[in-house]
Order: sequence, then structure tokens, then C-alpha cells
Amino acid sequence: MDNSLQEFDITSNQQSNPSLARSNNFRGRYNQNHHVKELTPNFTKKELDAVEIPNEIAKEIRLEKYRIFGINLLGMLCSFVAAFFIGLAMIKKDGNNFLNIADEYIPSPVGMFFLLGFGVFCLMIAFVDYRHIILDVKRYKSDILMGKEKIPHFLIRNYKSLVTRPYYVNWIAFSVYFFGAITIGIMYAIKAATKNNQNPLEMNTEIIIMICVLIITLIIQSLSLIFTRLRKGNIDVYYGYDIVPFEETKELRKRANRTCLIIFFGFLAVILCFVVIPMMIIRKRSGKKILPFI
Repeated sequence: MDNSLQEFDITSNQQSNPSLARSNNFRGRYNQNHHVKELTPNFTKKELDAVEIPNEIAKEIRLEKYRIFGINLLGMLCSFVAAFFIGLAMIKKDGNNFLNIADEYIPSPVGMFFLLGFGVFCLMIAFVDYRHIILDVKRYKSDILMGKEKIPHFLIRNYKSLVTRPYYVNWIAFSVYFFGAITIGIMYAIKAATKNNQNPLEMNTEIIIMICVLIITLIIQSLSLIFTRLRKGNIDVYYGYDIVPFEETKELRKRANRTCLIIFFGFLAVILCFVVIPMMIIRKRSGKKILPFI
């Protein structure tokens, strides 16, 4: 009888005091989360290595490591090429570089510094992703040893990235094709305009590099889309359902598409402001047509 009166008093107090009710609800949710969260023991390396991971999950881990290795290889290659040409341009003896390569075949150091920055960025991304996958796999093995049956955190994160990756890859590839084609056209125009000058700008190396960039972009885009589809299908087949809710994946796709659209047109506006507009002003002051094709 006393217990029922106490329960009635608590309920009536909560109804008369909404803030107290919200506080109790919050405290209850906190206690539930605190109860669910468990400390993971520090298993030894021998115990973790002895854990057998399902083949489909192990395959996904291998593919993720291959992706990281590809990013690392790309970063090393870009950094090496950039450092090599920067060294050729900077280190000279008797007016010639140490390999005696003609100056028209050496790319501009400015472009190589951008390439070097891109290479270092790729190396940093590869390092961070590799560290994450190692920690997540360790956590997944610890959960298996503790008898927990749940979807690994890294698999959910990878699945979300697989959903949005085709949008990012296609937008990046389209941007490279678009701006790369414009750059090659400008290079050919400069080459033709300075053909009869005393010191013509050949720009052969720059044109060849840009063409190689477009070809490499096409190859990377194709391989990325194929592997993304294979990895996503592998996860769907193993679990038999989408591990991320449909509404969430739909929102992820919209967000990725919207983000890429904003970045593309923002970059286009920057180029218009800092390249095209000054060029038009120079042509107008020189008494030429503002747009040469009109």
C-alpha cells in the first residue's frame, strides 16, 4: 500500500512538473546507455590473431586495405614525380640541369608544387584510413571474443562511403575532364599564338602530362565504379538486406550530389573571377575584342 502511494506521488509530481519528468526520462536513457556500454578487455595479439573472421567480412577488409594501398601508391608516385621535376628545375649547373634535359620538356615548378601537395594529401589520407581500419578490426575481433554478434562499425562506415562514392568519383572525373580539356585548349592556343615569336612556348610536356592525367582519370573512374559495385553487392549478399536504412542512403546520395554540385560551380566561379575576367580586361585595354570568338 505504501509502495503504491509512493508511485502515485512520483507520477503526480512528474505530471505537475514537466521539467522533472524530462529530467527523469533523460536520466533513465543515460542509465540505459551506461548499462549497454561495456568495457572491452585488452586481449593479447595471440588471442586476436586466433579469431576467425567470416570470409565475406575478411574479403571486405582486404578490399579496403587494397584501396588504401592504391591511395598510398598514388601519393608516393605523385610526390616522387613532382620532387623529381622540381629538382630538375631548381638544381642547375652551368645553366643546365643535372640530367641535361631541355627546358621545354621540364614542367613548370608551380604545377609540380601543386602535384606534390596532392601527393602528400593522398599519403595522409592513406595513413589515417589505415589506422582506422586496424583499430576497427581489432575492435571487431574483441567483440567476437566477447560473444557479441553485431555488424562491425567499420563495415557500416564503409557501406555509407560505398553509397556516396560513385557520386564523388563521377563528379571529380567530370571536373577533371572539363577543366582538363579547357587547359589543353588554352595550351594549344598559347602554342599557336607564340609560334612565330623569337622564343615560342612549345608547352609539349604540359600538354602530354594533361593528356596522361585525363587517361589515368578515366581508368581510375572505371575501376573505382566496378570495385564499389562489387563491394556493396558483397555486403548485401552476406547480410541479405541493406545494413543502412533506405531513407538514410537516400539522404546520403542527395547530400553527396548537392555537395559536389556546390563545389564544382564554386570552383568554376573562382576560375571565372581570377582567370577569365582579368583576361577580358587586358584584351579590352589592348583594343581587342573582349571575347576572341565573337
